[in-house]
Amino acid sequence: MTLRLRIIGLVVLFALFLIAGFVAIQVAQQLETLTTYNAYRVRVGSSAARTSLEVALAVQQAQHPTEEPLAALRAELTRLQQGGLFDEAAVLSPEGAVLVGPEHPSALADDTRWASYAVATYNPAQWCYTAVTPEAVHTYIPLAPPQAAPRYVVRLTYTLANIRQAVARVYRLSGLLIVGVLGLNGLFGWFLTRAILQPIQVLNEATRDIAAGNLALKVHVDTGDELEALAETFNQMTDALVRLRAKAEDANPLTKLPGNRVIREEIERRITTKQPFVAVYGDLDNFKAFNDYYGIGAGDEAIKLTATLLRETLKQHGNPTDFLGHEGGDDFVLLTTPDKAEAVTRFICAEFDRRIRALYKPEDLTRGAIVATDREGKVREFPLMTFSLAGVTNAHRPITAYAEVTSIFSEVKKRAKRMSQEAKASAVALDHRRNDPAAPRPVLPSAPPTTG
Repeated sequence: MTLRLRIIGLVVLFALFLIAGFVAIQVAQQLETLTTYNAYRVRVGSSAARTSLEVALAVQQAQHPTEEPLAALRAELTRLQQGGLFDEAAVLSPEGAVLVGPEHPSALADDTRWASYAVATYNPAQWCYTAVTPEAVHTYIPLAPPQAAPRYVVRLTYTLANIRQAVARVYRLSGLLIVGVLGLNGLFGWFLTRAILQPIQVLNEATRDIAAGNLALKVHVDTGDELEALAETFNQMTDALVRLRAKAEDANPLTKLPGNRVIREEIERRITTKQPFVAVYGDLDNFKAFNDYYGIGAGDEAIKLTATLLRETLKQHGNPTDFLGHEGGDDFVLLTTPDKAEAVTRFICAEFDRRIRALYKPEDLTRGAIVATDREGKVREFPLMTFSLAGVTNAHRPITAYAEVTSIFSEVKKRAKRMSQEAKASAVALDHRRNDPAAPRPVLPSAPPTTG
């Protein structure tokens, strides 16, 4: 079942519950009203009929004492029935035989039992006995001359067809109401599902397009509610996916660290937002000789060891927002804050010199160097690898462009490498110079220098 059908079904089901409650209330009210009316009709009609019949019986006995009063009772019952006091009437003998009236009333009753009971228990104070069936109410009224036992029993019948008719009318009205409400609710459910499902369908189609690689897609939902907020979140997600894909494409395949483009964007973002930062450029010394001597596999291990060390350092001594990138080869860039820079760089230098020894043979460690061919083709000794770190910060002078950072990197890196060569250990050089406002700015290169 689709979402559209479920929504329409729930709307219609809710409407049916409301209609059922309405019908039940209407039927209960109708039954209560008709029951009260019928009770009143029975009570008033029986009392009036008894009085009229007793008067007719007394007049008949006074005028024609020797004649049977059945004709007079029949005439009086006819008159009273035409007046609407009851629906049917009959005169019974004390044994229950029908003397006047229809032999088969609209609703059969046990005339024999009730007639004999009414005569046997006759009491002027108890002048009416009532028998109720699902179709009618029968009242048995004993008729007796003054100071005599009852000679006749009058049965008055009040049919309850009005209750069935009233309930039928309620159900007919309810049926029309059900048809109308279901139709309206069906239309309401249809338009409701359109308002809900159309934005969902737009998002669904957009999701398929994005899964196919169209990350530039944007969705537009103008509903002014949570669906519009969902669409905005969806667009934010696509923007994040674009950035993630760009980082993934730019990442170094060996270390999985962001590459040149992301490094540049991150430095420019901190420059633009005027965040205090220290950009540290790291370069492995004597890496080419190590790579040529031990092989490319060992060189890759040295690169991965360096990347792991830098990650651990920023995690232990840096900030959660610090950044680490890999320009390629043996060149790394990390961004931290001025208050963390010294602790971070000192830890890197100490740990690198300790960990890098695991990649050398024991005899090379004992010698403190390896014998390899330099770039000019001459065989000579190369010291163990060290890590030269050059730091640039905007804490002492303003930096307004990425090109300024690369220019300062070039200067400070030379000093760091000279320090590493003299100490035969990893070293860090941080630029703490302040700008001279009167000095002209040099022409800055557009990219950082590369190293061998």
